[in-house]
Amino acid sequence: MENFRAHITLETPAILHELLSLDALLAAALYRRSGDVEQAHSAIPLARTEGLWHGSSVILGRGHAVTISCTRRLRGRDWEPRRFTDQRKNGRVRVLTGGGRYRPEVDTYRGWAGEISFAARGEAEAVKNLLLSLPGIGAKARAGHGRIGEIEIEAIEHDESLCVAGEPRRPVPVRLCRKAGITVTPETACEKVRWAPPYWQGEVVACAVPRLF
Repeated sequence: MENFRAHITLETPAILHELLSLDALLAAALYRRSGDVEQAHSAIPLARTEGLWHGSSVILGRGHAVTISCTRRLRGRDWEPRRFTDQRKNGRVRVLTGGGRYRPEVDTYRGWAGEISFAARGEAEAVKNLLLSLPGIGAKARAGHGRIGEIEIEAIEHDESLCVAGEPRRPVPVRLCRKAGITVTPETACEKVRWAPPYWQGEVVACAVPRLF
C-alpha cells in the first residue's frame, strides 16, 4: 500500500457531488467489469480501517465552475400533484402542457471544468487503471460529462485520504474521527450520510464531511 494523489484532467466539465468519493468510483468500475455487486464492494484496491476506505472525496484543482444545461423528457411522476406547490392566493395552479405530456425540459447543474484529484492509500496503478475504465466522473457521465483525459499519480509521504490538518477529506463517522486524526469542533461540517459503499443503501450516521465549493 502506498500514499498518493491521483490528479485527473477532465476532457469535458463534470457534474460533481461534494461527497463523491474515490471508493465509490472504484466500486462502480469493478462492477462494470464483473457484474457482481458483492465482489465490486470487497475488491476495492484501497486500505481500509474499521470499514472506512482510505479514499478522499473529490478535490478541485486548477479550473473553474461552469453551468451545465441538460435536456430530459418529463416522466410520469413529474405530474404528480404532490410535486407542485401552490403560491397563488386563488388556489389554482397552471401547468403548461404545450408539446405533449412528455415534452422535454432543461435542467441546469453546477459543474467543474479543468482538473480534480483524489488522495488515497492503496494500490496506485490499480486505482489508475480502474478510473480510466470509467466513461466519466460524476452525474450524466453516459451523456459525455466528466470524461477523463489524463491521470497523473503523485507519491506523497503521508496518508491524506481521511484528513489534512485536522479537517475531513471524506465523510468520516464521528465515532472514528479521533482515530482518523480529525478534530471535531463547532465549526466542523457534520451531516447524517452513508460513509461506505454501496452508497444507495446502508447505515446513515453522523459524519464529519468536507466542503467542495
